Amino acid sequence: MEGHNDYKIKNIFKIIENIFLYMVLVITVILIIVTVRSRFKGEQPSIFGYKIYEVQSGSMNPTINVGSLIIVKQINPKDIKTNDIITYKGSTQSLVTHRVVDIQKKEEFNFVTKGDANTTPDPLVVRGEDVFGKVIFSIPIIGYILNFLKTNIYFIISIILLIILTFIYIKKQVNKKSL
Repeated sequence: MEGHNDYKIKNIFKIIENIFLYMVLVITVILIIVTVRSRFKGEQPSIFGYKIYEVQSGSMNPTINVGSLIIVKQINPKDIKTNDIITYKGSTQSLVTHRVVDIQKKEEFNFVTKGDANTTPDPLVVRGEDVFGKVIFSIPIIGYILNFLKTNIYFIISIILLIILTFIYIKKQVNKKSL
């Protein structure tokens, strides 16, 4: 009976392993397709209206780490609330992702922001028109893949590797079924 339970546990782990591999494969394929599409259009990668960015600084640690992929949904500035994490155009035209710590409502919505790792709020107020959107969620480490795919040589290498790995996986599955 104990051998039967070991067999069941091994099967469960094999199923979990296969699910994980399929998820990684699907995420990688989606990232490649989105990256290819956006490169041809000269735009930021986007899936169903959600923009994809990679985090390049530690100002939001430990909430969002360097190398994380963030999904940002476009949002009307009037719908932003205190403690929301937003991505916006910073003073140097670079993208910044920080938490809203205060909202100033005059003629327009302006936001006081602060990185979670920073001790003081950002010196400049963010205008509503400079907000790209609200961070919906983040995925650690996956941003490195997106950044990696932005360079031509690594992009081509990634596609070739994906094709080779897919071929090896399919061949392995066919060989299993023929035994």
